[in-house]
Amino acid sequence: MNKEQETIQNIRSYIDEEGLDVGAQLPSERKMAEMFLTSRNTVRNAIRKLEARGLLEIRKGSGCYLLSRDDLYAAWCRIGSVESVERLCSLLEARLLLEPRIGELAARHHQDPDIESLQKCLIRISRSFIRNQCTPVSEEDAEFRRIIAGGTGNGTLISLMDQFTASNAMIFEHLEQLEESRKDALFADYVEIMNVFKRRDSDATALAIEKNLRHQHDMVRLFADTRIPELNDMYHQTTQLPITPGL
Repeated sequence: MNKEQETIQNIRSYIDEEGLDVGAQLPSERKMAEMFLTSRNTVRNAIRKLEARGLLEIRKGSGCYLLSRDDLYAAWCRIGSVESVERLCSLLEARLLLEPRIGELAARHHQDPDIESLQKCLIRISRSFIRNQCTPVSEEDAEFRRIIAGGTGNGTLISLMDQFTASNAMIFEHLEQLEESRKDALFADYVEIMNVFKRRDSDATALAIEKNLRHQHDMVRLFADTRIPELNDMYHQTTQLPITPGL
C-alpha cells in the first residue's frame, strides 16, 4: 500500500470513527496532513479520488464535505489489489480492452482545463523520468490517466481508472533498470497521447493508449521472475519495446 492509498484509508477510518453524518465538513488539508503524518499534496490527491468515488464533495472556497457513507473504497481496494505479476498482467489485459475506449470518449468531450492539467502533468512525468524516480513516475502516470478519464465527465469511468492504476507501483518498480532508449520510448507515449488528445482525435488517442499499455506490459515481462504470457492481440499489432536477452 502506497502513501496515497494509506491516506485514503485513514480518511475513511476517520469518517467512521468520528461518526460523521452526510453533509459534515472534514478537517482542512493541512490539518489532515498533520493527523495522518503525510504531505498536503498526498491528502489532496486522496480527497480527489474519494470525490471521484462519490464519497466526498469538494466545494471551492469552502472545504471538503461528506457526500455519502457508502463504502465504495472497500470495493475499490478489492478490485485494485494485485498480489502477483500474473494477476498484474491480467489487469493490464483488462485495461487494454477498456482504457483505449475511455480515451476515445474523453478525446471527444474534454475541456481546455483538461489539456492544461495534462501538459503540467507531462512536465512532471518528464522530470521524474530524467531523475529515475519510480514512485513519482508511478503517481504521475496515474494522474495523467485520471485527467484523461476526467475528460469524459463520467464519474464511474474516473473511478474505474483509479482502480486500474492502483497497481502502478508494481509496474514501474524497475524503471531505473531500463535502458535509456526504452525510457525514451515510454515517455514518447505520453507525448503522443497528449498531442492526439489535444486534437480531439479519438481514434488516434485510443491507439496511442493501447500502444502505451503494451509497452508497460513489456516492461513487466522483462523483469518478471516467472514466465508471463504476452497480451492477447485483441485489436491489432502495435510496436512493442525491444527486449534485450540477458539484461
